[in-house]
Amino acid sequence: MRRGVLASARLLQEGLQQGGSRYKAAMVTLTYRPGVEWSPRHVSSYLKAVREWARRGGKGRKPFRLRYVWVLELTKAGRPHYHVLFWLPRGVTMPKADRRGWWPHGFTKSEWA
Repeated sequence: MRRGVLASARLLQEGLQQGGSRYKAAMVTLTYRPGVEWSPRHVSSYLKAVREWARRGGKGRKPFRLRYVWVLELTKAGRPHYHVLFWLPRGVTMPKADRRGWWPHGFTKSEWA
């Protein structure tokens, strides 16, 4: 699975570079808080909210096509969490998912990749 995600990420990045797109990569980690049970719909719901944010534009920002890859991993304790890598146009900053209510199942960490 890891190889598949890495290969997908490389292909997306190469396509953006060949197309002359100026972008930066942001990585978001989605972690469950204790007591919240995992569901595959959680990540689907989160990604739908982020795609809608990109599609709408707003605050002087043009809409854009969102490109991303994600992977589900287990912690040492066996708890699931997600890593999502987004390619954002230069000048666009990823909103905080916790503040937007996009990930109500725990907490998130965002960083530039």
